[in-house]
Amino acid sequence: MILLGFAVTAQKKYTLNESKSKLTVDGTSTVHDWTINSTVFSGTAFFETEGDHPVNITDARFTC
Repeated sequence: MILLGFAVTAQKKYTLNESKSKLTVDGTSTVHDWTINSTVFSGTAFFETEGDHPVNITDARFTC
């Protein structure tokens, strides 16, 4: 008989709260510095968890 130990993990989905989030990208070029403020974006991520602690990202998606 072979005994194997398995850790119990669950998966939890997190969704970006767009109304409480802000996306700003600052950059520079050879001509001038620039800033972009995005008003349309969304994101989700799935984490494997052990208890309440995330231990592994299984999927992450972000669109802007």
